[in-house]
Amino acid sequence: MSSTITKSNPHTSTLIVPVLISGAGPTSFFAAVLPTKLGHPCRIIERHLEISPLSKALVIHARTMEIVAMTGILDRFTSQGAHLSDIYAYFGGELISVLPALRGTEFEYSYGLIILGMVEENRDKKGKEYEVQTVRSQYLIATDGGKSVVRHKLNIRSPDRTLDSYIILVDCLADSPIPLKNIIVESAGDNHHAMAVFSIHGDVVRITLDNDVLTPEEHAKLDSKKLTLEMYQKLVDECAAPTKFQLRDPTWLTYNRVNEHLAEQFAFKNRIFLAGEVTYVHSPAGGQGMDTGLQDYYNLAWKLGLLLDDVAPESILETYEVERKVSIHYNENALNKRHKSQPAPDEAYTVGHRARDGDLHVVKKGGLTEDGTEDGTKLRLQELTVGPGIFHVLQTKVSAVKGIDTTRSKDLAENVHKNLQGWRSKWAYKSLSKFFGNRIGSAGGPVAGAAEGGNVGIDALADRRAGNEKLYLDQQGAVHQKYGMAKHGAGALIVVRPDGRLGYRVG
Repeated sequence: MSSTITKSNPHTSTLIVPVLISGAGPTSFFAAVLPTKLGHPCRIIERHLEISPLSKALVIHARTMEIVAMTGILDRFTSQGAHLSDIYAYFGGELISVLPALRGTEFEYSYGLIILGMVEENRDKKGKEYEVQTVRSQYLIATDGGKSVVRHKLNIRSPDRTLDSYIILVDCLADSPIPLKNIIVESAGDNHHAMAVFSIHGDVVRITLDNDVLTPEEHAKLDSKKLTLEMYQKLVDECAAPTKFQLRDPTWLTYNRVNEHLAEQFAFKNRIFLAGEVTYVHSPAGGQGMDTGLQDYYNLAWKLGLLLDDVAPESILETYEVERKVSIHYNENALNKRHKSQPAPDEAYTVGHRARDGDLHVVKKGGLTEDGTEDGTKLRLQELTVGPGIFHVLQTKVSAVKGIDTTRSKDLAENVHKNLQGWRSKWAYKSLSKFFGNRIGSAGGPVAGAAEGGNVGIDALADRRAGNEKLYLDQQGAVHQKYGMAKHGAGALIVVRPDGRLGYRVG
């Protein structure tokens, strides 16, 4: 569906779009990316005319970077953002440990990414004449924060509770003998509490103090509009002693008592959807608030894209609340199924879980050498499962590496090609060309592939560099094991959803 505008007079008009998004935070812009890339325009509306000068949420983590990469826009952030990976723990001014808190071998992006300062405001507003516009849409996504107007208008309850936990925060410049280029945790000061410090932009650092530094009585006396740097300096001195942190040039001083809430429903009549802080608010500790919102929007956006392209039924939208209102892993539902004839695998390999990543090698036409080494190029599994709104089919074959030769590779490739033809005849996705253009050739549809030798195979229909219907070698069988498959066996068929989760498996 495209957008249309009709005008009744020079200063008013009616806009018709598939998706209207209420609220103009970072997560709402991300919510608009995927439908737009799939050819469905969105309109974002915001009550405030000015961009907030406050940093607030600023870190995205590994899993979020994976889904941003799926939309093809991650490079814009990694090229400008700062990386955080290790925590340097100090006690009484002495370094006692370095913890690789944000590192990990499972993710390609083994760090936290600070994305502060990447939005530029257009300040040329003087004398601008604004138009009054009526917007009509098929769907509304509410991203207008914890005090959401949309949620209140729909009378959706969001029970909350206030905790005895306080967040004390300052963004400023700081002079210290301790290098401030990663995450610093300092403790054993005069008040026996801890503080965390990390660089957020240039020489600016964020300092947060743990709860109970102030008593409830002290908090009651504070006026959030009269916070001073001197007050924060005193608290920091007490936490960090004998280490010196001299604070100056603050850009944000704040404190709050932690409040939590969870909306009773995330959707209204399959037409209006709540996401991010509209549905829940929790402690900012750990920096997961914006990440959770981004993952909400991605879960919903690709389903809307399929529905608007007439590829999926409207009932697909019912899985949004089912999946996002539960724990980290999704359970079996209309989208996540295992073959009925097979027993459920171990928990780590069940449908609904994140599709695991790992190294593969391209098997070229010459096949493999006698010692089992590959002729092809090394790449990661998730480099093949790319593109918005696309399901990928992984067809795997397991056998001894030395048993692979040119003839057997050819037989396997022909088997993959035959399966692809059948799948494409049923599930060709007409909108692929909107995103990939000429890179996908004439064929559309799901992505699949194969390989041998304790190996995973994937077809990279979405990327010519990887090639269509090629074979990929998992030489040591490590990727197979991540999916719960034995080193020797009949192989398996696995469907990876557009959001990088397992949707179906057999074998």
